[in-house]
Amino acid sequence: MRSIGWAAMTAALAPVSALARDDSADSAASSMSSAIAAHHSVSYSYHSVTTNVHHGLGLVVIVILLVVAAALIALHFLPGIIATRRHHPNTLAIWLVNLFFGWTFIGWIVALIWALN
Repeated sequence: MRSIGWAAMTAALAPVSALARDDSADSAASSMSSAIAAHHSVSYSYHSVTTNVHHGLGLVVIVILLVVAAALIALHFLPGIIATRRHHPNTLAIWLVNLFFGWTFIGWIVALIWALN
């Protein structure tokens, strides 16, 4: 539970205490609505700050995950990239070995050695 300062609590409850002293229905309704509005404004500002912080951190995490995923995909297809850059005569075969067997690590090593020869 979050704590609010004494001044904010007193300001939020002032219309409610005025409600207890006043007998007219119109004044009671306006005092109650202003008390509710004061409470919502305090809680809204608190939640909007925490929500903005959480959205900012979520965006950073997503960007980091995308960069890491792109780096891992590039690393996985490194033998095919090397074969393409070196104009290897069996570039397509190296890409296919890397695509279908690269996930076994042995297939990735075979494709990498083949691309470097």
